[in-house]
Amino acid sequence: MSFKEILLTAIVALIIGIFLVHYENLMDDESPSSETVQIDTFPLSQPPQVPQTPSATEATATLRPISPAPDEEISPVPTVVKPPKTEKVSPIITQLKELQIFNASIAVTFWLDVQGKTQFSTNDKLTLYYQIADAETLVNEGAFYFTLFNISPKGKLAILINNEKVEIGKRYSLPKSQQEWQTGQISRKDKRLRLEAGREYFKAIVTNTPITSWLKFLATDTKNKLQRQKLLSAKKLWIKVISEK
Repeated sequence: MSFKEILLTAIVALIIGIFLVHYENLMDDESPSSETVQIDTFPLSQPPQVPQTPSATEATATLRPISPAPDEEISPVPTVVKPPKTEKVSPIITQLKELQIFNASIAVTFWLDVQGKTQFSTNDKLTLYYQIADAETLVNEGAFYFTLFNISPKGKLAILINNEKVEIGKRYSLPKSQQEWQTGQISRKDKRLRLEAGREYFKAIVTNTPITSWLKFLATDTKNKLQRQKLLSAKKLWIKVISEK
């Protein structure tokens, strides 16, 4: 082998060596490198923080009403109905309304302004008329005492006429007519009746003796024989009053 051949062989070997070295470096750069993952650690004295849940106000603020589907039926919200308040009725008023006299020996009648009329207005000023019809049998020599009760629409009890001695067949009025004025009386002291809006209740009772206290009398058992002997007749009247300004 000549010198030139030896030199050429050495040059080729050198080139091949350089090429191999560069090829290995190139392959090392393209290979995937290992990644380092960082793990957060917490000190032993401090526990990990838990994310706080939103408050009721924040949660409500983020809510949105859900619209029902077109075909979905919505159940109506039940309405709570409170029972009406019932007013307590006085036992005396109950006793008065339930008082009846069957087979009465006399007949008592009364009316306002016109017989048979039972509807008025709050603007009306009314006159009350009352009388006792002929008695089948005279009791206590014709001594009769007329008492008239009134119960207003608000449940207030009043005695308009109390133990007034009356005669059979004679018509009386409230306020009194001029013929009933006392001697020397030049003006009428009584005023005509003014009624309240609603239903006014009247009840007339005729007795054969004056009743000292009607409240005590009605508080007792009116079915008692001794009590019944004092009662001769009774009549009720309902009046409807319309409010007008």
